[in-house]
Amino acid sequence: TKKDLSEQQVEKIKSLFKGYSDSELAEILADNILNTEEFDNLSLGLFSKIIDAGKHSVVASLATDALNEHFSEDREKLQGKVKKLISASEKDSVSEVYRNTLSLFLEDISYEKKFYLDRDSAQANYRLILISFILDEKNKSWLNTITQEIIKILEGFTKQADFVYLKLLTDILKEKKAQGPQQFSAFEQLENKIIVFLENAVLTQQVPDDSIYILDYLKASSIGIEPYLKRIFTENVADKVLLKMLFKLFPEASAVFFEELEKKYSDMEFIHGISRSLKEINNTAALEILKKIYNSDTSNNYIKIGVLKNMRELDLVDKEFLMPILEKSDIIFKKEALSILSKDAKTKHEALSKLFYIKGRWWKINKMLMDNIIVVGEIGLKDAKEYLQDMAKRPFFWNKSIRRKAEEVLARWR
Repeated sequence: TKKDLSEQQVEKIKSLFKGYSDSELAEILADNILNTEEFDNLSLGLFSKIIDAGKHSVVASLATDALNEHFSEDREKLQGKVKKLISASEKDSVSEVYRNTLSLFLEDISYEKKFYLDRDSAQANYRLILISFILDEKNKSWLNTITQEIIKILEGFTKQADFVYLKLLTDILKEKKAQGPQQFSAFEQLENKIIVFLENAVLTQQVPDDSIYILDYLKASSIGIEPYLKRIFTENVADKVLLKMLFKLFPEASAVFFEELEKKYSDMEFIHGISRSLKEINNTAALEILKKIYNSDTSNNYIKIGVLKNMRELDLVDKEFLMPILEKSDIIFKKEALSILSKDAKTKHEALSKLFYIKGRWWKINKMLMDNIIVVGEIGLKDAKEYLQDMAKRPFFWNKSIRRKAEEVLARWR
């Protein structure tokens, strides 16, 4: 219960309010009574715990004043809420000073002073208070009270700043979880609420780019794979965060994903969007799906080139997939395939050997050699210098154009 709060813990939380005047503290209280639907007698009890006893009378009086100044149009409803706050059954949780002073509001007594405090700042400070309560608290009953308050706050989250608060919460939960199941049991309901909130934020594309890191906390889904598939394939949302979380939370989703993707091949814009988003995932599942898109009979050159460009952003290099493209395709495809293969030193030289050490009759291979010289020149692959030097030394008159083109590229690189 709240009586279990130690003096050391109270002093720790009080330190957060250094620099706040009595009027500012009163506005925090009044703001929560006016604008926080879930603010109840337990909330009022928490507030009274963190204010010096010597300030109770002034703060309560100024809060009543603020209520009269800022009361909503439905004054009767507000009076009903105040009455409920001060007449709740757990009277010990609310200071008598607050109970007696707020009762003046029910009698319609008003004051002349006016105060203002930014509402967002007031709410932010109240949230921080609750976090500080749970840092070292061991009493499960008290922790349950605090976590219930935080859960109420989570239900109203809409702004980017809320993700900063969520990060603080998840950091605390990680620490508590590391202490063992017994320590974490009081936080399970709060964790479930955070997981639901984060998944809904992913599905509705509400996670700001600078807050993506918080999704690392998600280790399992609370809603299953269907909402993700529906959002992607029925509602045509090819969002990179959505795809990343799909493959993270459902590692075996590749088969069902591609099955659904095949049904959408007539929508080239959607397929291209999926291809762009997959490059952000950077794992084996993304690579395999990009390969399937490339090899699909319905993929045109625009899609195929897009797949190779996006594949270039991945850390993984699939030599078996890329070498046939390098050997048999047109220049534009060769350029993309070589750019990917060149990310790895070993595959880079294997690829260059495939391009320049070609066996066959000169009238069959010279067109390929010419194209390959153009490819390394256009992508600026200076590691091909020794191969071009070999090309520049090829004997016989029928290799004159090969020698000239190789020398031209080498001259640009000097």
